[in-house]
Amino acid sequence: MNDAPRKKRYKWAVVGCDSDAGGALAIIRGDFAGDVQTVEIVDVPTMTVTVNGKKRIRLDVAKMIEKVKELDLPSDGNGGHSSVVFVEEGGVEFGFSAQTAFVQGYNFGLWKGVLESCVNPETTRVEVVKPQAWKLALGLSGKKTSKDDSIEMAKMVFPESEDMLQRKKDHGRAESLLIAAYGHARETLQKNNDVEYGDIVRDDVVCKRVFNVLEQKGLVSEHGVAYFGPYFGRTGMELKHDLKTRGLKVSGTKGELILRLETDDLRRRSENKKIGKMDDDNSISVDEKKEEEVLEA
Repeated sequence: MNDAPRKKRYKWAVVGCDSDAGGALAIIRGDFAGDVQTVEIVDVPTMTVTVNGKKRIRLDVAKMIEKVKELDLPSDGNGGHSSVVFVEEGGVEFGFSAQTAFVQGYNFGLWKGVLESCVNPETTRVEVVKPQAWKLALGLSGKKTSKDDSIEMAKMVFPESEDMLQRKKDHGRAESLLIAAYGHARETLQKNNDVEYGDIVRDDVVCKRVFNVLEQKGLVSEHGVAYFGPYFGRTGMELKHDLKTRGLKVSGTKGELILRLETDDLRRRSENKKIGKMDDDNSISVDEKKEEEVLEA
């Protein structure tokens, strides 16, 4: 489903893929990274098949290929990646039956294969997003959250999409939007870990919208947003290795290990900022001294 006919050629796009049978592709386009000019949603194409005498809904691969090719994602004339597709990883999660886990993993594998084979690898990257990661970062994990919460949050982040999110079954559409928003915000924060949080929010429309909503939900600290960092999804052994190389404690739960690393990142960032300020002050002092010498001469 499109919000408007596409006429203008945009320079940047981010795509979110909810790989479930009831999922969707969400495409945000703009004139620069993080810009929001159009919001488009394409429902996952499905077909009905008979399995052991029962009717089942399955992904329609032929139509998936057709839909992806029709996206016509922007390409960077300078030879760089101007489009990114974030596809949600499917598979085993707590509470899943063996059948559900198989179908989720199967659907994810189909989408990953279709996306990798149909987009231009020179201009578009395909990245995998873990459902636990994006839901935790956006405050949508836990038993107290529902699919309705995903719909409401998607409307808040992308008010342009409200007409596309009117039904309860539109949670797949909502989650594809949130996957795109999370993926872009995560990459932006990680690429700019030496940039002030406020500067990132000011210069990036998608990040600004996401963080404004998270702030309303009480999920933003004075230092920024936790769990958008690079540590979620890493194994305990990998986290402990990072802590050990920094001379930090390696005991505790996985969440504590992540928090310890992120706290150390903040400390290092603060120290680098102070060093930068000292260098600037010293530079000013040298310039002033030169000026004094010229005047005395």
